[in-house]
Amino acid sequence: MTPEQRNAMMKERFKGMGCDDVQADSLIAISNDMRPKQMALRDLEPEARQAEMKKLTDERNKRIEKALPPDLAKKVIEAMSQQGRGGGGGGRGGNQ
Repeated sequence: MTPEQRNAMMKERFKGMGCDDVQADSLIAISNDMRPKQMALRDLEPEARQAEMKKLTDERNKRIEKALPPDLAKKVIEAMSQQGRGGGGGGRGGNQ
């Protein structure tokens, strides 16, 4: 998937949650900023990776809370948290 395809998919997903174009674009910018930070954690030991991922998740959530109204921020954060646990679909599949 190209970055453009990923951004379009995220925009549709965020708009489906009730975000307008500006809010969706803000969330895409946050996600795109966080992505390389999360990818950099791959080589860490599991315990260290988990601790660092929690820090990144907390940072992401604070940024989302600043970008969106409280009710929408809560909805987006919950959806992102479920996706991270494999409940949101579209995640990595099968053999890893």
